[in-house]
Amino acid sequence: MGGEEAMSEEETNSLREKVCELRRTLPDPSARDISDAIEGMTWATANRVKKVNTKLNREVKEAGRERDAMEPDETDGPMVLEELGRWPSDTSLYEHLANDRNTRIFKISEHHAAPPLEGGGGAAPASFAALGFRRSLTALAQFFDQKYTVYKVCDAEETSELVLVCGGVKWWQSDKKSGPTDEGQIRAVFELEFHQGAPRSGAHKRLVAGLLAKHAGNVGSHTATTEEQELMMTHLRRNRHYEDKYKKSGAGAGFSQSELGMLASYIVTPAPEWFR
Repeated sequence: MGGEEAMSEEETNSLREKVCELRRTLPDPSARDISDAIEGMTWATANRVKKVNTKLNREVKEAGRERDAMEPDETDGPMVLEELGRWPSDTSLYEHLANDRNTRIFKISEHHAAPPLEGGGGAAPASFAALGFRRSLTALAQFFDQKYTVYKVCDAEETSELVLVCGGVKWWQSDKKSGPTDEGQIRAVFELEFHQGAPRSGAHKRLVAGLLAKHAGNVGSHTATTEEQELMMTHLRRNRHYEDKYKKSGAGAGFSQSELGMLASYIVTPAPEWFR
């Protein structure tokens, strides 16, 4: 009976690194999606990729493990936005994400946690950036509740600015239930057009100036570090992965580039159960 030969330590480590990378850059990938995306690694068989991906899924669910906001969304694959319902107009998205004990995306211990002092103790940089990412989502939720459609996310030093246009918020419900009375966790999906750049750069200013002027007085502004913005960009980029891939191959598109020259994508809010 012939089986797969054992991998070397170098091959084992490189396969894990590659699977980790693709879990961050593909939209909620299956093991098959990851396997199909790997090139030039003859030892990365479908069976090995599946084993590594399963192990990583288990590690993410380990008790006490800190999430870094780079994990897959766990939504059974990429979203088909047209199939989702609109967020109910009589339900506060901010309350859903920030305060409701059953649906908030914060642990009790971190809900009002302050940033660690420079050079001091406290949360690790990666975990605090992940916390900042979730706080940014609740800020967007508050803007959505206030009926703002244009959001500006900038760091305190004004070196990086992410401008977002919200086309709406939809909801997705998990099929996984913890018991007969559980209807499945409901998560919000922000439909967004986006552009990131240096606030003082001419190219960025030219692209967003008209938009910001048109909505002056009705732009939601939020301060987030460059690391927190990069987490938002990771989600925005990976959720339009197949759009970019199909456009390069000439196979058509799902999302499109808006008249403003911004790119379209979406961000799914984390599952509340991850923080219980």
